[in-house]
Amino acid sequence: MKRLFFFIICFWLTIVSCNNTLKYNISFEGDFVDSEHNETIYLDMLPCFFDSIPLSPLSCCFLDSLFIVGENFNQVTTGFFKVYKNDKLVSQFGEIGNGANDFEIPFLNSKGKLERGFFYISGSKFCKLSIDSVDFKVKQSQLPMPDDFFLVNYVLNYNDSSIVVSQTGDYQLRRYDKNTKSITNYNYYNESGWFSNIPNFNLTMQLFSSSCSSNNKYIVIAYQYLKMIDIISLNDMSLHKRICFQNYDVNDYEVDNKGNISFDNEKVINFFTYVTAGEDRFYALGWDCTTEDASSGKVLSTIYEFDYDGNIIKKYKPNVSITSFAIRGNEIYSIVFDQIQKEKIICKGTLQ
Repeated sequence: MKRLFFFIICFWLTIVSCNNTLKYNISFEGDFVDSEHNETIYLDMLPCFFDSIPLSPLSCCFLDSLFIVGENFNQVTTGFFKVYKNDKLVSQFGEIGNGANDFEIPFLNSKGKLERGFFYISGSKFCKLSIDSVDFKVKQSQLPMPDDFFLVNYVLNYNDSSIVVSQTGDYQLRRYDKNTKSITNYNYYNESGWFSNIPNFNLTMQLFSSSCSSNNKYIVIAYQYLKMIDIISLNDMSLHKRICFQNYDVNDYEVDNKGNISFDNEKVINFFTYVTAGEDRFYALGWDCTTEDASSGKVLSTIYEFDYDGNIIKKYKPNVSITSFAIRGNEIYSIVFDQIQKEKIICKGTLQ
């Protein structure tokens, strides 16, 4: 009987070792939050009536008294960055090309927060732009990047001493020290379940959205397939706080013998798809549904408001399907997918 039992165990292990894919459970250490006991505030978002309506809005942010909209450059090849003040168009700029002031693949990546006088543009080159609040002239300065920085998603912090970016590849964040000319790579799921040993984890778009706080103290990372948020201290790049929700590892995934991760895209549940960080709090866009349910309007998102210790302050339930947003004080402007017109529009509302 013992021999039979030993044979069965060996046979099972042989099958497992020969199989191309294995399923794992995710095990992360973090502080669990109970979002069910937080009051949900219903948020009415109404269409903005600009005097010049953006044709195809993709992203937005506030810049002091100005509201900036980035349009889809595939549909709008010139003037795809529009500048509004009191809902009136005061300036527009941006042209597709490879000239000094042109853009090849422009993307507004200030993540909605109120920048102190400037915002970033990513793409084939990286720029910092400022706009005069009186004559609305645009000042553009290109940001040189280290040669080893490639496939950069967002410029999170750029100052005289260092550069911090999120990058598609083996690492979540990369920091370049301008004084020592050295690069340090960071993964915050190290020693956290199986993902610490999987080099291409970032290629699965786990690191979906990230933002640097406007006080330059923290970087917030929101995950698409894990119902989890990491708050990073920008001072030493350490993990300041990890926020986990119940059932945060709901998505099934497989890992082959080369460490490649795959998901069943039709069944994948998206969690956090957008995050923007302000002075003393940040906001994350949560879904808990598939992409199909979100795009069809069957499920609407929830906006979570956190402090930097990971506590939920409030939850907002918008009446429309939001894709991204910008917040200034209690004012919120958002990019919305109109289910009737089947196009993106801009709506605004008031946070309580």
